[in-house]
Amino acid sequence: MLRQLYLIFLLSCLTFTLTWAEDSGKKVKGRVCDENKQPIIGANVYWEGTQNGTTSDVDGNFVLEVKELPTTLQVNFIGYREQQIDVYDSSEPVVVALSEATDVLQEVVVVGYGVQKRRELTSAISTVDKSLLKQVTSSVESVLAGAVAGLNVSVTSGQPGASSTIRIRGGNSITGGNEPLYVIDGFIVYNDAEATRTGASGSDASLDPLSFLNPSDIESIEILKDVSATAIYGTRGANGVIIITTRKGYHGRNNINYSGTVGWSTANKTLDFLDADQFTALYNELNPGSPLPAPVQNYDWQDAALRTAFSQEHQLSVIGGDEVSRYSISGSYKKQDGIIVNTGLKRYAGRINYERTVLGNLLVGVNASGAYSTLNGLHNVDKANTGQTAKWAANTWMSVITTPTTQPIYAADGQFNYAPTPTSQDIFVRNGDQVVGNPISDLYNTQTSVSNSRVIASGFAEWEVVKGLKLKGLLGADLSNTRENNYSPSYTTTGLEHNGVASVGSKRTNVWQAEFTVSYDNTFNLLHHLTLLGGYTAQRTDQSGYATTVRNFANDATGYDNLSAASDLYSSTSEAYISTLQSWLGRVNYSYGSRYHLSLTLRADGSSRFAQKHKWGWFPSIGLSWNIDKEKFFRPNKYVSRLQLRLSAGVVGNQEIGDYQFAANVSPTSVPHISGGQETIAYYIQNQANPDLKWERTASYNAGISSEFFNSRLTVTLDAYYKKTTDLLLQVPVEHTTGHGTALRNVGSVTNKGVELAVGGVLVRNKNLNWVANFNIAHNKNLVTSLGNATSIIPEFEGATLGYISPLIITVGQPLGTFYGYKFKGIVQKDTDVSALPAQSINSLDPGNPIYENVNGDNVVDTQDQTILGNSQPKFTYGFNTSFSWKNLDVLITFAGSYGNKLYNGLATRLTKGSTYYNALASVADRWTENNPSNLIQKASNELTVVAESRYVEDASYLRVKNIQLGYTFPVKKITSDAKIRLFMSLQNFFTITGYSGYDPEAARNGMDEHSALYQGVDMATYPVAKTVQLGLQLTL
Repeated sequence: MLRQLYLIFLLSCLTFTLTWAEDSGKKVKGRVCDENKQPIIGANVYWEGTQNGTTSDVDGNFVLEVKELPTTLQVNFIGYREQQIDVYDSSEPVVVALSEATDVLQEVVVVGYGVQKRRELTSAISTVDKSLLKQVTSSVESVLAGAVAGLNVSVTSGQPGASSTIRIRGGNSITGGNEPLYVIDGFIVYNDAEATRTGASGSDASLDPLSFLNPSDIESIEILKDVSATAIYGTRGANGVIIITTRKGYHGRNNINYSGTVGWSTANKTLDFLDADQFTALYNELNPGSPLPAPVQNYDWQDAALRTAFSQEHQLSVIGGDEVSRYSISGSYKKQDGIIVNTGLKRYAGRINYERTVLGNLLVGVNASGAYSTLNGLHNVDKANTGQTAKWAANTWMSVITTPTTQPIYAADGQFNYAPTPTSQDIFVRNGDQVVGNPISDLYNTQTSVSNSRVIASGFAEWEVVKGLKLKGLLGADLSNTRENNYSPSYTTTGLEHNGVASVGSKRTNVWQAEFTVSYDNTFNLLHHLTLLGGYTAQRTDQSGYATTVRNFANDATGYDNLSAASDLYSSTSEAYISTLQSWLGRVNYSYGSRYHLSLTLRADGSSRFAQKHKWGWFPSIGLSWNIDKEKFFRPNKYVSRLQLRLSAGVVGNQEIGDYQFAANVSPTSVPHISGGQETIAYYIQNQANPDLKWERTASYNAGISSEFFNSRLTVTLDAYYKKTTDLLLQVPVEHTTGHGTALRNVGSVTNKGVELAVGGVLVRNKNLNWVANFNIAHNKNLVTSLGNATSIIPEFEGATLGYISPLIITVGQPLGTFYGYKFKGIVQKDTDVSALPAQSINSLDPGNPIYENVNGDNVVDTQDQTILGNSQPKFTYGFNTSFSWKNLDVLITFAGSYGNKLYNGLATRLTKGSTYYNALASVADRWTENNPSNLIQKASNELTVVAESRYVEDASYLRVKNIQLGYTFPVKKITSDAKIRLFMSLQNFFTITGYSGYDPEAARNGMDEHSALYQGVDMATYPVAKTVQLGLQLTL
């Protein structure tokens, strides 16, 4: 009887439990897809107001248990607009169609150490439009140009594989690094463009540090601009942060993708030089006693150096996964010839991403990218440490274009012509014959290459201990090895004087990173959303390298492969550094009722680059945002859909100053001393010790509005900011009794303030037609506010032109990139009353000579009359892109431009002189003569003096059509459901509107450090930019 009662009791309990479960839980089934009805895998489906949810499977299907009906489901996926769906019963599956996130407030974006809904952001973060990531481009920097308000990309060279200069909201430092921080798949990378320079002399352009990354592998790019977003990176975040996420696999789907392109490039612009008749007239005007005979042919050296350059690129990728894992593997090959002969880039690249869920709540994964790149480029002869000779020319390209058009390129036998002419410079004797260099031969035979192998790899494990609480660990390495090989044979211009010159260098940089974080994410009482982050990171950088230059080879057989074949050691250096960075970080994000949002961040960084008492820096930030559209008094309507206000403030630092600058470093001299017939190595103290060196600190403030109109068809984002960087590290004069002329001190300050506007619109969107347009514009005002006890600094240049004139000045009250020189007032004419003019120490006031302004009014024009001539800072930069698709046809057009920026034309400074030592620009044909009283071009003269002056400070404003891409997709579903073939054509850099007379208004080659704020805004012998046609095929199976 007792057993029967017990059994009845158990059955009753079971019946009650089943009945309660049936009453208290309802299963909602559904499917998540995109606007084309394709399934979205991994979409998040939540019961509104809770963290109870699930994800869609490989077919987009989901099952979610809710407590009661009716209810509301929240569905989101990165890159798509979040949807709220009301469910009244569970009898029929729910179909949720997500649209792409043109609504920026709803988009889920990647932030430092996590992801966040944009509507909960308190910071200024811009996302590169997905259509721009689908375009075919030559580099990551090409994708970024014009894509985001406040991000400025400047090319340093048109050479394939050359680096670019990137600034986010202006430059903060004068001598320190200004490049943004990159975070690639969670791994922190600082891409100093000088990292691919080894110290060897020869290479004109540095290899792009991001060349290892194939743009086709990128899934998303986020630009973190204000301190609320970047403070989580502390000392690394002063210059902004670019977060790059590469493509990941798909759960339950496998695809094979192939992409191939072929193309050809030509010079976007060529310059006009004096032809043979014009140069002969110039020469004979200056040398009437020994005139040149009438030329029989015009030799176009510029045309001989340029070519139609071909390129090809191929990529194969395999992407897929199952229910618990996903993978993405790709490999690519690229060969891009330069438009100047014997220049170009080769790259072999590979990538693998793999993730797997283990034991249900443990996610493990690995990300690895690697590449081997080789750049063959121009030979730089502008630097004083080359041990080579080339009169007037900054590089081998300038040697070509300055060669008189009366001089034959080839001899009668079809070989290169090395015979001197009356206009030849640098004449040498070889085997009893007088010879000169041939610049076209130099291009073909001078070996100048930079090779880099780089691997960035990381592995991570993320454990969800309980719902919302996650522990994550990441270990990674960035291994880079660069080698420069340069050889000038004994018959080339740069090798003639010393019977061949070789210079080789190597730099190895290994970065090791460990990162451990804990995060918590939860919603309380349907109103309070709290996310917490805490962590510790450590990074160690090991760098070593050497560079050697030797001369006087017995023959040219082995070149740089056998340095012992040379009898003259010109210079030899080596280096080794170890630096470490330890960091503690924390962040609190709190949201109340989806209306009010608070973000607090604190990071402490300890860097070995500073002495012990200044090793640690603390960098806090606060951010606030208010979603006005969520207030009860605000009723969304067809005109205003969303409205958000943001405020942020905080401090970040900059540690990119080099290693051990606080210590007195001892170094051997680069050239051995001879004592008693023996070579001896002498040592010297490079710098004065300063244990009080501390961080450059940037305080930043931002106010912004993010809004949507017309049912989210129009988005408008407006930001205003102010940044002040203090404790700038500058070389300041010290007492000569210290044995040094200058010492590094924290003395200066720089400010940046500006406004940014981004507008995006969905012009048309229906089943067959989709048309989207985006526009951005930004204004930044940069100002040097303090240089300590100094009022100005004049950066010193090297080379045959810029080394004489130094056209830049860093001065209080002016922006970085300020030009400095004489104000040109015209040309002395025959009837000019020179007695009424101030005397000039620069040149005599003879008819045909330039007149300069007496700025200080002392009636003498001398060095005291040099003054501000403008600056390279644009008044505003802008970008525009539009994408259009109709059925299977797609079109993308991108524009970029700037207004109000100046550029100093160093080439024109030299080539309008009217000298016969080198060819001149065609404008010299209109020079002053007694019968042609020009008031712009002075008379012909072999006087070698040149000065920085206002004639050569030119308006470099421009508008460029960066890319026009047209494609058509053919579905081939008979093979697989995803199979398709896309054919496309791309026109890059085809149209440019500018008033700049040089090769390119974006150019910034100065022969020194194109990425330093000290030298920006000078154009000297820049490799011309190319316009390119590409044809391509993309295949998906």
